[in-house]
Amino acid sequence: MSERQWKRLDAVAAVEQGILSNVGAAARLGLSARQLRRVRRRVAELGRAGVVHGNTGRAPKHRLSAEQRERIVELRLGQYRGFNDQHFTDKLGEVEQLEVSRATVRRVLRAAGVAPTQRRRPRVPRRRRARKPAAGMMLLWDGSTHRWLERRGPQLCLMGALDDATSELLPGAHFVAHECAAGYLRMLQAMVQARGRPLSIYKDRHSSLQVHGEDTEH
Repeated sequence: MSERQWKRLDAVAAVEQGILSNVGAAARLGLSARQLRRVRRRVAELGRAGVVHGNTGRAPKHRLSAEQRERIVELRLGQYRGFNDQHFTDKLGEVEQLEVSRATVRRVLRAAGVAPTQRRRPRVPRRRRARKPAAGMMLLWDGSTHRWLERRGPQLCLMGALDDATSELLPGAHFVAHECAAGYLRMLQAMVQARGRPLSIYKDRHSSLQVHGEDTEH
């Protein structure tokens, strides 16, 4: 007998001896008073066997047979190869007249070493933007926060700009405590004074100058 069954038997005995009330014994076992009365009747009729559940030792009513499990695995590896668990379960009911749950199908297949079908998302082709053909047509600027001074100073933001056509670092790069609009304007002033005004500027959507959250070329 299990520990749970011994506890039930002891509680029934305590009620019969007047040590516990029916309600108190039911509370101790986590049962309702009606359930405990049913247990007491079974014990009175069958003795210790009255606390043993009637299904103990029996195979579950809806348990699949070995032949059914083998058939599920064979079908999945055969004509339904590549089907995911849900689609395969649907086909078992609709075509093979085998009504089983998706959880049961999944359990049978995993136990047989049949891995789930991985859903692959189509790759989205990405094209790299062509560089501008000549220097000065577009500059790329940004701020990068990092411990540039390692342990010799605080964390700083390096603000700088590159020419899109040549990847040349343009005048005006400098450190600031935090990326800010003033830092971009300072770079722009230095670049205009040294190289003249660029035709366009590209900034990412996280820029301090961004208003609507879109990548923008000006």
